[in-house]
Order: sequence, then C-alpha cells, then structure tokens
Amino acid sequence: MTDIAAEIPSFPLARDPRCPFQPPPAYTRLRAEQPVSRATLWNGQTVWLITRHADQRKILIDPRFSADTTRPGYPWVSPAQAATLGKTRSFVFMDDPEHNRYRSKLTREFTVRRIDALRP
Repeated sequence: MTDIAAEIPSFPLARDPRCPFQPPPAYTRLRAEQPVSRATLWNGQTVWLITRHADQRKILIDPRFSADTTRPGYPWVSPAQAATLGKTRSFVFMDDPEHNRYRSKLTREFTVRRIDALRP
C-alpha cells in the first residue's frame, strides 16, 4: 500500500506554488497508482476522486450517477460553491429527462452557424 492509499487526501489537492497552472503532483501519482480513490471535502464528506479521463467519461453518461445539486449529500467542493450554486438551478445540474428537455430547447441557439452570426 502506498502513502497515498494510507490516508485519504483532502480535496482539492494542493498545487505546486512554483507552477500553479499545472495539476497537483498528487494527481499524477493517483492516476498511476489509484485512479479511483477516496478524498475528503472541506465539510468532512468523503467522496470518490476519479483521476482518469476515460473513467470520468463513463461516469458522466452512467445514469446511476447524478448531477442534481438538490439531492441530499451533493458534494460541494467549497463552502462558497455550496452557498452560491446551491441557491440556483441550472439545467447543467439536472438529470434526464429534465436535463434533455432544457437542452433540446437551447440547442438551436448554440449551433456553429448561430454563434458565427453573433460575431462582430
């Protein structure tokens, strides 16, 4: 068992102050050694930390997972996020079929042709 597995890291993971635009070094280790692991949020809630892109894509299309922020225990990353986003309801944070109902209404407004028409 590695030192990463020995303790659950706090999320978000700390970035290297010398290179703040790069992902935290621990992500690289987790991706190689434990691509699906646990992490602890600011409020003590334990969540799953998924570090590989392919795994994240699978979760995003799996109906067993929810984006609904109104569900009890939704994992807010920070108190500020819980205070601001927790008070609004965007279709991005909805599950099907509600999400698709809103998405179908907005799709025409975001086609390449429509966006090009908005350019100066």
